[in-house]
Amino acid sequence: MKIINSIKENYLLITIIIIALLLRLYHLDFQSIWCDEILTMNHTNPKLTFKQFYDYVLFFEYIPHFYFYLLKIFFFIFGYTTYIARLFSVLIGIFSVLGMYILVKEMINKKAGLIAASLI
Repeated sequence: MKIINSIKENYLLITIIIIALLLRLYHLDFQSIWCDEILTMNHTNPKLTFKQFYDYVLFFEYIPHFYFYLLKIFFFIFGYTTYIARLFSVLIGIFSVLGMYILVKEMINKKAGLIAASLI
């Protein structure tokens, strides 16, 4: 009963998240991989030793390394394909929609949080 009430109170947020998920999944593997995706796939290859992986990430990437560590774990669990790499980014995008909603809801109000989530 508590879950049903929670769904009724947050049906707009759930709708926004479902739409965001569908938009991110549509044609996920339509195009071949691009330059930055090729580098990401090479750097997070599960066949690399941790030392090789660390050296690639440390010396070739100038962005935060946490993404690559999480992606390497994701590849280890689900397999090493471009679809899985893109699916990982989809999940991060969905969590960013939810995170933006929570942040703006706490700072301003629920309506502003829904607007911010729909813009993400």
